[in-house]
Amino acid sequence: MQQPDNSAWLDADHVRQYVERQKTSSPIEAELFAVLARLLRSLPSKPGRILDLGCGAGRFGRAIMDVFDWVDVTFSDLSAEMLTAAREAVGENERASFLEADLAETAWRDVFGQQRFDVIVSGFSLHHLARDRRREVVDDMPRLLRPGGLLVVAEWVASPSAWLEQVHNRWFVETSWHGGVFEGDSATFEQTLERFANREDVTQGLLLPMDEQIGWLAEAGLDDVSCFWKTFDMAMFGGRRPA
Repeated sequence: MQQPDNSAWLDADHVRQYVERQKTSSPIEAELFAVLARLLRSLPSKPGRILDLGCGAGRFGRAIMDVFDWVDVTFSDLSAEMLTAAREAVGENERASFLEADLAETAWRDVFGQQRFDVIVSGFSLHHLARDRRREVVDDMPRLLRPGGLLVVAEWVASPSAWLEQVHNRWFVETSWHGGVFEGDSATFEQTLERFANREDVTQGLLLPMDEQIGWLAEAGLDDVSCFWKTFDMAMFGGRRPA
């Protein structure tokens, strides 16, 4: 599979529109963040350094900072425009740092130098990579973890059937729709649903089965590999680097 074109995320107008749509949180997001916080609280050692990888506007990293007021978070994304949005959302905070890293590049880990993290979270960013490249990134990510560190991946995953995909699409839009969140305030619910069902990551076949991706984590040498949360075609899974 050819690497998808992610150049839109380098465009300031595209990023601005995306960030505007993301300003309203949803119950789904609240569920995800609650499970993530429970995982972090349950680690044997108190986490200190977090990497939000493919951070976008930094929603996952900011949610962690809000709950754990001692952690330092590194926000990383391929897009300088996205990092600007994340920086603006975080505000002046010495606990936050920002680094450009393009996961499509084989040397993406080089920007982190000798840094190692207690937790790496990747929130809905890996599906922007072609399958083979995604597998390579999954193999690489544990190398940035400290022993005992936790990797958490939240992702859209492939639906096992066309009917379940329809169930997922309607559930997600019903839960997240705020007067045309995907097309502007003039969009009807049905227009929003149609656009969501035909988004690029679906039409380009970028969504992969969850079990396949969980298998990659185990093959990368992680322990405690599991699905931590799943509703229809949204999932959060991960594992820990052996101590």
